[in-house]
Amino acid sequence: MKIVKFILFFSILTSCNKYLGTIEPDYEPKNEVTNIFEKDYNQSPSLNNFQINEKHFLNNNKHISANISFKDANKLFSTDSETRLSFNDNTLIKSTKDEVTIFNLGDLKTIEKYDISLEKNELVLDIIAYKENIFLLTNQSSLYEIVGEGIVLINRFDVLSEIKPILIGGDLYILSVFGELHMLDLLNFNILSQGKFSTNYGLSAFSEVNHYQNYTSYLFNSGTPIFINEDTKSVEDTYYFEDLNILTSLGAFDDLISVPLSLNNNLLFIDRSGKISQFNPLTSIISWELDLNEPIKDFIYSNNEDLIVLTTSNIFFIQKGEITYRNKHLIENPFKIFLHNNDLLIVSDMGVSHFDESGNTNIILKQKFIDSIDITIYKSKIYLKDSKALFILSE
Repeated sequence: MKIVKFILFFSILTSCNKYLGTIEPDYEPKNEVTNIFEKDYNQSPSLNNFQINEKHFLNNNKHISANISFKDANKLFSTDSETRLSFNDNTLIKSTKDEVTIFNLGDLKTIEKYDISLEKNELVLDIIAYKENIFLLTNQSSLYEIVGEGIVLINRFDVLSEIKPILIGGDLYILSVFGELHMLDLLNFNILSQGKFSTNYGLSAFSEVNHYQNYTSYLFNSGTPIFINEDTKSVEDTYYFEDLNILTSLGAFDDLISVPLSLNNNLLFIDRSGKISQFNPLTSIISWELDLNEPIKDFIYSNNEDLIVLTTSNIFFIQKGEITYRNKHLIENPFKIFLHNNDLLIVSDMGVSHFDESGNTNIILKQKFIDSIDITIYKSKIYLKDSKALFILSE
């Protein structure tokens, strides 16, 4: 009977030249589209259901607990793409192409300055503090150590790398540009190959280290998360990322903003395009996923599945996969989002803005930053580094 009714209805449509009703003689068509499915998340003026508690969230590097006024950002010195910084034991170590300088963080005066002679196209990749030793690793895996009043070359291991190495215990894991994992023992200075991994296209990305089950995970690039077996100390193809891309309904995740994060036996995948998925690779179950449909710039997460996500034009508050609140901000080119005494701070190329519980944003520090910035919180002080300079916020 339903089929008969459908055929009758279809015949009426075709007999009416695909239009039911009459057209007014002065009718002018307009190209207007209304999204009837968009939900209004700003139904209340405050974040009543979302408690912002800095102790509740897990990104330790996103907590600013110091009593900072944010009135001024004082420039300490100029930097460039080859500058590397390391904060260690009340000192700041700065390396450039030709020299290494150690500053006292108390008065920011120079303690020591060393010359370093690198090969052509060689640069310091990272500064590693291990026990009482300070090492420098280059992009050609030359290992140096600061000893007394000089810098000593320990060995050249000839592994080409462009990614900050991973320090686990006394082992330094080096990821080569060819998809190889090497483990360098910082006690005996032996290097071993720990296997190869498949690489996907991706942008260079700063990565934190994450632990899931018996794996240490890291980003080789924005399209290639790698998993190191903590028992065998070798890299393994777990296919966690591939499985997600098979099962998701959102389309491919291929530009991760962060290493997949371990949350309650799940992995949280966040793609720069706006896609988010909480996935259990052991059971192949996606707990929840959503697409914000705009680029993600930064985020803060908690162990009970609360997310604060900064996009190019909005701040989203998400609880267990549900958007509970959304606020449109007017900050151009935002970089980072931070917690400061349970308040939210947004860093952009024009300075630092405060986001209050009523959903308002106001700029509290006017400072021109070049490109995206790195923020280091050390000894209750805040240091901001862009591509041209290192700044310290006044107390």
